[in-house]
Amino acid sequence: MPKEAESFLLIVAVSITLSYYISYDIPELISGIEKWYKLFSDLSIGVIINFIFYVFQVYIPRREEEKATLRIIDPDLTKICQGIQEILLVAQTYLPGFEKGKIHIAESSVYYMKMTTADAGEGWTRHFDLYKDFSQLKKGVVETTDRLLSSALLQGCDKEVVELLGKLQRNGFLQALEAAENNKFDPDCYYTDFENCYSDFCAIFEGLKSYVSEYKVQYIRPLTLAEIAFFEARMSLAKQAKGGIPHIYMKGCN
Repeated sequence: MPKEAESFLLIVAVSITLSYYISYDIPELISGIEKWYKLFSDLSIGVIINFIFYVFQVYIPRREEEKATLRIIDPDLTKICQGIQEILLVAQTYLPGFEKGKIHIAESSVYYMKMTTADAGEGWTRHFDLYKDFSQLKKGVVETTDRLLSSALLQGCDKEVVELLGKLQRNGFLQALEAAENNKFDPDCYYTDFENCYSDFCAIFEGLKSYVSEYKVQYIRPLTLAEIAFFEARMSLAKQAKGGIPHIYMKGCN
């Protein structure tokens, strides 16, 4: 439940309690209203009892259930947000103008370092093929979202999280990205779905990441030629896992 609702419930409880005690001596001050006072007094007591029952038997258990559910699905929410974040970072860096529907790619094969701060000297370094690797990131986001939405766990989850996941599932940005990727980001095409879906997609992302327990903002920067050479040398020696985007953790080269 949102904090605004919690505050409202607290204000209602305090107001009812204060009103009851403030009006306790009214029958002695104003004659002829004893029966009406008794009626409203009984109603006030009933409201207070029902309110206390609601708080302890419904509201608090529900809140505890929501917190427990969030802890359980936190790894999946983290995976979704990390995937979306990387998609947006790569698109914003290497697909200039995509949010307006027009794309011009200078180089389809790119190398970048993903860092925890903008000026970090080390991080996960990756080779990314703009013509095929977006689909891998998209797949992770879509499959995790679909699995969560089909899980019975969400019956005990915060309604806003469920709504955000539903909006993410219905949003057309990732589908538009995959279609453009399959079309090699043809610069002569106008991708209207990017323009129509991008702002909502970003808003959904902002909402979801607020529910991740330890969300970490990340940054990317293109590798220098020296770093690319070092990366390729390391990758040729390292045993690559089947599938996925080739990546290694390394420090920047001067």
